[in-house]
Amino acid sequence: MFSVLLCIRYGEIVNINLVRDKDTGKSKGFAFICYEDQRSTILAVDNLNGAKVKLAQRRNSFSLSSYIL
Repeated sequence: MFSVLLCIRYGEIVNINLVRDKDTGKSKGFAFICYEDQRSTILAVDNLNGAKVKLAQRRNSFSLSSYIL
């Protein structure tokens, strides 16, 4: 939830795919976020790539094609 609050400031999120372990169902610690437009995606990449969250280094990789046309 905390990470979603960080991401929502850059635009409207239309889809979130939280990656979970197949056996335990626990989160693997990352998700794929799809924004409504490409501008929001670019803003998120520029501002969140390499950001520290909860004192852990996170590498945020966003696909510039993950927006709805």
